[in-house]
Amino acid sequence: MRIAMTNFQWNPRFEKLSERTVAGLNATYTYATANQIPELWHKFGPMIGKISGQVGDDSFGVVWNEKPGEGFDYLACVRVEDKASLPKEFKQLKLPAEEYAVFTHTGDVSNLPQAFMDVWENWLPKSKWETTGTPSYERYTKDYNPQTQKGGIEFWIPVKAR
Repeated sequence: MRIAMTNFQWNPRFEKLSERTVAGLNATYTYATANQIPELWHKFGPMIGKISGQVGDDSFGVVWNEKPGEGFDYLACVRVEDKASLPKEFKQLKLPAEEYAVFTHTGDVSNLPQAFMDVWENWLPKSKWETTGTPSYERYTKDYNPQTQKGGIEFWIPVKAR
């Protein structure tokens, strides 16, 4: 059943992106401990804008290394130059060139897990698309306000035609 959320755009736009590099703080979560992700952002947030080689102002939450039924890695990160000099505690990932279905969420960040699950469990199976299996991510734009935890958040899901 689709979750009713007035601050979520169910008709995605589609974008093709070239390969890019992101870096930040990484942690492993189970689905039961995913509610601890905000703690990772509290550690990473003060670093944004001070990272050597940072490209742009947006930040990202990358879900990768997913093991169904077990858990996943989550990288709170920013885009960086390929050869950026990074702190030793940072994890660096290359996101491959992909086509993405992009969903926009303007509501409270506490609704993200429900909205994200609804995309995976309802929209994707009913669409003409399937995931490519590469990392998906949240993009926090300049319109996102970390104090109110509301504003410009996008889900980027890598897709290909069925």
